[in-house]
Amino acid sequence: MTSLATVVARWRWLVLAVVLLVVATVLLLAGNQLLALKARLADEPLVVRVVVIAVGLAVLAAAGWAVWRTLRVPAPPARDGSVPDEAGLRARAATWAEAGADMAAVRTELDELDRRREAGSVHVAVFGSVSSGKSALIRALAPGAAADSDVLGGTTRDVVHYEWRDAGGDRLVLTDMPGLSDPVAGLDRTATDEAGRADVVVFVAEGDLTREEWQALDAVRALDKPLVVALNKADRYEPSELEAIRARLGERFGASTEIVPVIAGGAETVIIRDSDGHEREEQRERPPDVRRLRRVLQHAVDRDGLGAGRDRAVLLLAARKLEGAVQAHRRDAAEAMVSRYARRAVVGAMAAVAPGSDLVIQGGLAAGMVRELCTLYEADWREVGVERFIAGVRRRSHTVTPLLLGVAGNALKAFPGVGTLAGGAVHAVAYGLLFRTAGRALIVSLEDRGELAADDALARFEETLREDMGTPARSLARVALDSEAPKRDG
Repeated sequence: MTSLATVVARWRWLVLAVVLLVVATVLLLAGNQLLALKARLADEPLVVRVVVIAVGLAVLAAAGWAVWRTLRVPAPPARDGSVPDEAGLRARAATWAEAGADMAAVRTELDELDRRREAGSVHVAVFGSVSSGKSALIRALAPGAAADSDVLGGTTRDVVHYEWRDAGGDRLVLTDMPGLSDPVAGLDRTATDEAGRADVVVFVAEGDLTREEWQALDAVRALDKPLVVALNKADRYEPSELEAIRARLGERFGASTEIVPVIAGGAETVIIRDSDGHEREEQRERPPDVRRLRRVLQHAVDRDGLGAGRDRAVLLLAARKLEGAVQAHRRDAAEAMVSRYARRAVVGAMAAVAPGSDLVIQGGLAAGMVRELCTLYEADWREVGVERFIAGVRRRSHTVTPLLLGVAGNALKAFPGVGTLAGGAVHAVAYGLLFRTAGRALIVSLEDRGELAADDALARFEETLREDMGTPARSLARVALDSEAPKRDG
């Protein structure tokens, strides 16, 4: 369902015009009423007039605030333009590590940041699609640095660093990375992450960019660091063709991105005609030409604030990985929490609920689960929201009871010999399934909204009912039967 905020954002100018028209009409009517009120109060004492005017102004202010609150367009999410607070990031990582979240990836990023700061070198990430000539370009920039390159399909699978000292004496580290679209899963992320850690990024392309290359470059540009597009195999193009490609790239990226034609080298096939007129093919090494790229890189390295841009990008990368690890930890902890409460609900039902009783969640147990989930997700919640969600589940329980009883009954068929316990066990398992469904719906809502939004969670409750509940039903059936075993033995 489309929210009011979404509609306002989509039609903001039309909404603004309508709101201004309504406000103007209201102000006109209010002005007429105030004039009439002034005439009626002319003979009243001053205190009465002041009180009436104050009340009227308070009502108008409250109405204006209500309209603004309803129609305001939510502020866009903050861009990645600000540097995350490093101390806060490290403290948050430590806190979640103590809570059991896997912070290994975050620690790796922060340790690498410390190492690069201490080394004082400039990292240049050579980035691009498979077989675009990245490794050959590194060999041309830094002769003697061995890098594996295979024209048959991108043989560089690891992130490999090569040192190079430029003409100004700066120590540069050239990073050879897996190519985009490599068939090995996860290598695109490896390459984009390393580009984020670099001080300068050189994107190698062989001509006009593919859609995937545009997307990768847009992600790098969002990090606001020096970016150079190296058009490899420039000798294959006529000058007019090369200029057209550069113009198209320049329109997309603007003047801040350098677009440099290069020849990375490598083998080329040439046709040789002998004196007798016969033609033959011959493989020759194409002489590299990276002189202009060297000058552009030197200029990029000399920029002020280069290290600050690198720090910002690495901290953003670490923050993203931290939130991913926190989300995974929360999901696991939340699933365990819901399962624990569902088992408690089954045990309680076996102890106190007679067959045929209404499957209504006990307030204390349900409220405890909701509060714990909200606390786990650091979500904004109020007691009224807890009660509203529980009341909504209670209303829906009457319509879903037949479905849950059917699933519970099928689950208990896997345990022969249940006998007279079947009625109470069926209701207890259905009770636990109802609890589990409500909890899982709330998890999804909290992940998406970051707060206890009762209406959203209840909508997801109905979606969760469509999931396969056979496996959890059998697990809850075992809980029900185990809780009754001591009574049977006694």
